Parts: sequence; structure tokens; C-alpha cells
Amino acid sequence: MPLAYFHGEGILFSFLIHSFFALIGGAVLIYGLKKYKSRQGAVVAVGYVAVTLVITLLSQRFNGLLETVALGLTVPWRMVVPCYNLDNSCTLSLGVSFVCALVNAALLYFLVVWLTRVK
Repeated sequence: MPLAYFHGEGILFSFLIHSFFALIGGAVLIYGLKKYKSRQGAVVAVGYVAVTLVITLLSQRFNGLLETVALGLTVPWRMVVPCYNLDNSCTLSLGVSFVCALVNAALLYFLVVWLTRVK
């Protein structure tokens, strides 16, 4: 067992890095909502977060294909946000899923805004 787990630094660092990604994703999304005021983008962003969280909850209950879908919905940020489980397994938790979905939702919001303004 690494010394960081014994003293709790790994858990603290995990909380801080997840909080950092959540703040960045939330701030970018709020900035986009205030600046562009796109209703379609907001619906897509909120829907994406909701679908990701529901599928993550269902995948924790029923393993299999839903777990693959939940992991796919949180790419690429799931690979950036580290996991610090004591047994070194990186299962997708609801918190990590929310953080990754929030960052992806911010990107989707700006994509929808850009696509609706191009027409």
C-alpha cells in the first residue's frame, strides 16, 4: 500500500482535482449561457448531463453494455481525471461521471451555439 493512501493525500488530491475540473466545466458553461443565451444549447447540455448520470447509475446496478456506454459518454475527460481507489481499480463513480459530463456538456453547448449561428 503506498504511503499516500495511508496518510490520505491521494484522497485529498483526488477531491481537489475533481473540484478543479468541475469548476472549470461549470464556469465555461455558465459563461456560454450568459454570453450566447442559446436555448437549444442549454437543452443539449442539460440533457447530456442527465443521460450520462442516469446511464452511470444504471451501469452500477446492471453491469455489461451500460457500463461501456457510460464509459464512452465520459471520454476523453475520464482518461484525464485520475482515480485513487485503494485497490487500484478505476470504476466509474457518479462524481467522476458528473465532472466528465459537465465538461463535455460545456463543449457540446458551444458546438450547438456555433452550429446554430452558422446557418
